[in-house]
Amino acid sequence: MYSGIANLASKRSGRYAIEKAIQEATKAVNAGASQSAIEAAERRFVKNKAVMRVLRDTLSREEFQQMARLGFVATMSGMTKSNNNE
Repeated sequence: MYSGIANLASKRSGRYAIEKAIQEATKAVNAGASQSAIEAAERRFVKNKAVMRVLRDTLSREEFQQMARLGFVATMSGMTKSNNNE
């Protein structure tokens, strides 16, 4: 999965996607970093069609699915979910 993030970081559009994930993570932290705040940040991130297109084009299918399971915002921003130990 980290190779997928490295691939994202190597492209301008990928860096945009990472920046958006970090912005959403910041909003979640400012809202108290509760599970519901993280989930709301994830929903806002997934609604961004341009970012999702970049992720689908850059990541392999397995990387995309794994990142979707773990949470795009949590994975790309470095946040971890307490209920997921993968």
